[in-house]
Amino acid sequence: MDLISKFLQGGEEGILRECSKMIYIAIDANKELAQVVKGKHGIGKIRELEKRADKDRFRISNIVTSGAVAPNLIDNVLELVGQQDGIVDSIYNLSRELGRYKISDSKLDNFINGKLMDMNSLNDTALHTLLDMYRQDDLSKIQDLREDVEDLEEAGDEIKDALFDTAYSHKINFKGFYHLIQTAHQADDILDGCENSSDTFMTIVSSIIT
Repeated sequence: MDLISKFLQGGEEGILRECSKMIYIAIDANKELAQVVKGKHGIGKIRELEKRADKDRFRISNIVTSGAVAPNLIDNVLELVGQQDGIVDSIYNLSRELGRYKISDSKLDNFINGKLMDMNSLNDTALHTLLDMYRQDDLSKIQDLREDVEDLEEAGDEIKDALFDTAYSHKINFKGFYHLIQTAHQADDILDGCENSSDTFMTIVSSIIT
């Protein structure tokens, strides 16, 4: 039995289960993002997933504010729902940026896409780690997983910095420079969202237990 089942009432448990399902949407969106980076797919599927996540956020938030969870958990649960929706938003934003501009230097473009694929792999690991947090039956295990997400986010920061360094060290036009900086920021936003979600989930679990 995981900690959610052990400490929560039926309504509260159901809400957190619904929150965990939003991570599956993010996982699907991140897989589709990899295809966008590779130039194999457009952003249509990610747009559909982003709209689905928005609807789930609205639906879950309405349930939460209608009294389905204890008053001391409301703010944190609403924050968690928003953060997990925000992960999908960030994936969608990055996919849109990738569709707006293409750097003409093929060698540089391949380098950037390689870094984005590295980031995409980190995203996938971080999202599955978030799912694992929901399944744990021990607070220390949840804390360890939260730290794993933090480590992944720091690895993503290194990739972001590498993209920044590339933008400043290569002779590219202003549109290319701006596109690369935006791409780096938006790619990093995905892992930031994962880290924020892990922190909020940890806060919720700690509040339940104490």
